[in-house]
Amino acid sequence: MTFNAIQTCSSKCCDAKTCQLKANATCASGACCDWDTCTLRPRGRVCRAADGPCDVPETCSGSGEWCPSDDKVADGVDCAAGQAFCYKGQCRSSTAQCQRLFSSAARSADSECFTRLNVRSEYLYGHCHMRLTNLLVADSTTPTFSYLACAAQDAECGLQQCYQDTRPSSANRVTIGSTTCYTLPNIDLSSSGLRSPSLVPDGAKCGTNSMCVNSTCTPLRTVRACRSCPNCGANGVLTTGSVCFCKTGFGPPNCSTVGCGGSVTSPLTCSGPVATTATPTRAWTTATIDSTTTTGTTATT
Repeated sequence: MTFNAIQTCSSKCCDAKTCQLKANATCASGACCDWDTCTLRPRGRVCRAADGPCDVPETCSGSGEWCPSDDKVADGVDCAAGQAFCYKGQCRSSTAQCQRLFSSAARSADSECFTRLNVRSEYLYGHCHMRLTNLLVADSTTPTFSYLACAAQDAECGLQQCYQDTRPSSANRVTIGSTTCYTLPNIDLSSSGLRSPSLVPDGAKCGTNSMCVNSTCTPLRTVRACRSCPNCGANGVLTTGSVCFCKTGFGPPNCSTVGCGGSVTSPLTCSGPVATTATPTRAWTTATIDSTTTTGTTATT
């Protein structure tokens, strides 16, 4: 065996001479392997924590060293106290986006800002989409864009309209009567596949039973369409892996029985006796998984 081969078997759980597990070892790699004891971590041990309200934790199976693939809450499950819906593992409301753009004192502007400005085709103050129209090449490459107005039903999903009591630095300002609207110029991030932060984020609530997706107000029934998904009831949420992730006190697969929580792929362990009564199942679409986002109060102008 060459020196390089020995280097690849440097784990204390391996015999470097044979590149095999030591006699008392059951694993040597993976998030579900305890590298100090060379044994598998127990079933239910969290190996990947949840990252936000639209994510779920993954846990060890107790029979393998690898953490399950990263699962997320299914698109269309409500979050942010009903002001947004999970989309691609993220929970982003219009108010949260304004706070990202300006400050913690910012909030989503009054509806008049969206309905009056985003139906126009203006770079600074209101539009839904930007389109590359030509490319002028001189000493440098300079893209030129046109700006497309929102259809009336999509106005809440175009340029993000914000408000706060003091004018943010670098913000564009429009007043409509006594209503003030602040925006930031749209940024072209199409080459990276990212959405401009100056636009209303995907997943933000719009209209009735609808959410923004790519600047279009999209019915939840379209986003939530799933013919073979289980009914998780009020005691759990559906995930992108088409399984139910149950609240503590209820068990998979459909959260209708007493259990420790989690899913069939990522079960949780009970920290104490489980004493609860499972409630009748309801459609998973009614589940609210987060109520931590606070919507700003309406300012007097």
